[in-house]
Amino acid sequence: KKAALDVMPSLGRMYSEDDSIFEIFCASEAEATFYSFGKPPRTVKL
Repeated sequence: KKAALDVMPSLGRMYSEDDSIFEIFCASEAEATFYSFGKPPRTVKL
């Protein structure tokens, strides 16, 4: 949490390290598909 808040200080206005509503998730393998009107879907693998 601290590293995320250090990298993205604007989050510090909404969350703190002790917040139970602020969680960090890490995905070592993932796939995301972006959909847009007028364009074909685009898939990205992480």
